Amino acid sequence: MTAMTLTDRLEKGERWDGDNAEALRALGWKPTEIHKITFYEPEPLDDMNAALALVPEGWRTHDVDQDLDAGMWLWMLEGPPGIGLFHGQAPTAAIALTVAILKASQP
Repeated sequence: MTAMTLTDRLEKGERWDGDNAEALRALGWKPTEIHKITFYEPEPLDDMNAALALVPEGWRTHDVDQDLDAGMWLWMLEGPPGIGLFHGQAPTAAIALTVAILKASQP
């Protein structure tokens, strides 16, 4: 599974599963990073903390918004100068942030 396929799945609200973890491993993510992300545990704060821990050093949140009508979160990350903005959209803020991180990691 490519990163784009994974981001598409997550943006559509598909649940986190073993296939997603395998896709992250194939992209070079460390098992300790993958283990932190569950997205289905009952504690949303844990999911958010895990996603925030994956933000690359030197990156910052540009914008976070929630579309109440669509039930979706939008999270925009800004990279260091010259890299640009990357957005993720998903049913939870933690998944939206992870989608943005995945998009930013694309060559």
